[in-house]
Amino acid sequence: MSRALCKAFAVALLAGGASAFAPPRAVALLAGGAGAFAPPRARTRRPCLRRAAPFDDALATVQALPIFEVMDDIRASVARAGAYVFLEAPPGAGKTTTVPLAAAAELDEGLVIVVEPRRVAARAAARRMAKSLGEEPGGLVGYAMRGDAKRSTRTRVLVVTDGVLLAMCRADPSLAEAAAVIFDEFHERGVDSDVALALCREAQRRSSDSS
Repeated sequence: MSRALCKAFAVALLAGGASAFAPPRAVALLAGGAGAFAPPRARTRRPCLRRAAPFDDALATVQALPIFEVMDDIRASVARAGAYVFLEAPPGAGKTTTVPLAAAAELDEGLVIVVEPRRVAARAAARRMAKSLGEEPGGLVGYAMRGDAKRSTRTRVLVVTDGVLLAMCRADPSLAEAAAVIFDEFHERGVDSDVALALCREAQRRSSDSS
């Protein structure tokens, strides 16, 4: 039985720029369909729910990044069936390269699909994450875009353009291989990303209804 038939995947939106929820250099986390925001300093840190090498080994080397103020909350949120998470943080907080690895560490199986609006950004993100794991793209971290892809049976984090995600949704509307779909730079919204998000949310609902 595919994963999507027994548990709805998570959807996360990562946005940069000035935050409406938190001051500069802070991180805001809004979990659930209409969840309430609490500033990072108001939260009590707790141990991560689980540990999965090598993803946690890579994350351990960058714990000084601002994103780690709410990393435990992020991991707990994406682990929930059908999670819908919005995360806003300023540039340099560590969103792009740490949240996908944390999701892969927290989720036992399936792909963590990371959607980047530009091809150059997709390749760069995949290379940075793969390097943090001591690999080249195509291993635990891969990427896919029109005319260029590096992916293997080992791949757990796949960085794609929004056009590729739309093609994946057309080929399999349930996104059965997905454990989580993360839209990076979502403040740069476009028609393709909005349509892809709508299709992912519909796939989430279908998976929840069939579970």
